[in-house]
Amino acid sequence: MKRRSRMESMETKRVQPIATLTFTKTQDETIPEEFIRSENEQPGFTTFNVSPPEIPVIDLSQDQKDVVHLIAQASQEWGIFQIINHGVPIEVVDKLQSVGKIFFELPQEEKNLYAKSPGAKTIEGYGAQFSKEIEGKKTWVDHLFHNIWPPSRINYQFWPKNPPSYREAHENYAKYLKYVVDKQLIYLSLGLGLEEQVIREAVGGDELEYLLKINYYPPCPRPDLALGLIPHSDMSAITVLVPNEVQGLQVLKDDHWVDAKHIPNAFIIHIGDQIEASFFNFLWPYLMVLLTSLFNAHGLASWLEKLLYLNSGGKYLQIYINHAYIIKQGKTLGTTRYHQSIPNGYASYWCFYKSILSNGKYKSVLHRVVVNKDKTRMSWPVFCAPPEEMVVGPLPQLVNEANPSKYKTKKLKDYQYCKFNKIPQ
Repeated sequence: MKRRSRMESMETKRVQPIATLTFTKTQDETIPEEFIRSENEQPGFTTFNVSPPEIPVIDLSQDQKDVVHLIAQASQEWGIFQIINHGVPIEVVDKLQSVGKIFFELPQEEKNLYAKSPGAKTIEGYGAQFSKEIEGKKTWVDHLFHNIWPPSRINYQFWPKNPPSYREAHENYAKYLKYVVDKQLIYLSLGLGLEEQVIREAVGGDELEYLLKINYYPPCPRPDLALGLIPHSDMSAITVLVPNEVQGLQVLKDDHWVDAKHIPNAFIIHIGDQIEASFFNFLWPYLMVLLTSLFNAHGLASWLEKLLYLNSGGKYLQIYINHAYIIKQGKTLGTTRYHQSIPNGYASYWCFYKSILSNGKYKSVLHRVVVNKDKTRMSWPVFCAPPEEMVVGPLPQLVNEANPSKYKTKKLKDYQYCKFNKIPQ
């Protein structure tokens, strides 16, 4: 009886059964309150649809010199790009997607066999909510995490046994993916004027860890109000993502959320925090928490806005106010004439992104996922990151008197802890 009660409780936390119940029981196209984002996060208000720029698409069959130039340019200007002719057979990707889809179509109780236990230190396993949100909001997605490389990091406890071909499909994909990742790291090194193996060795070499995540975004009655994933950057060195045909990934470019166009058989490459990370000034957020709560309590919020606007040259006003106030109150001061559609609590991360390894030359990408009313979106990102005990810092080849080190060196696990818990670092 206790086991059944635990399973039922677990099911209520998954988005897939919530989505089914929502479509079945409601006629007015509503969704639970915890999934409704604030107005300045809602895709219906914030998606840029007027001639949006397109994420660069790079054909890897070109001359290597041209590929290196294009990847370096995209990494500096976008922090994301799509690659075609990457060398992974279509049938390998099709099999990967097929077994993942079958898993998420299994009965809920069978999927729950792979759930991570409450309080578990690992992120591997089946679940729903992943990152902390101060206002208690939820994202419209279920997921499955597990490592696929190196063999020493694989725990088959989290690999589904059904369908039976799940393991073979993922091991085969990992074999091809290693080649793709190694080539991308070579191109990124050459793009900085370094020897081709420098970045690969700096992020772990043969010990680089590949963490796969399957995202399952069921149809949502109100896709204009909900998000599949909140704005974030990846904690990896790079991320290689394979989506299904349902569009949903959006990237922040020039203060606008733009769609990542679906290109059949393309891989999407994200520059992650370990090649570019968010190290912002430590004192500002805490000072802003104090000032915002103090001024707001006395009805002087608008005066504080003007003060910050003048003292920051108009550049960081919304970022500071949103970041400070969401920590203290869980809501923004409100829309002002300086307002930009940058999500609460995440703008500060975006504002101060600079590279660790590249010491500011490449940028990690702020992105989010929107959902679809009629179709299920799925995606298969693989986060390629150093071992958690590895210390990462600016590459010595890129640091000199004219270009001093901009960032601290620290262990990956310490960086991850701070980011998960939204602690300035």
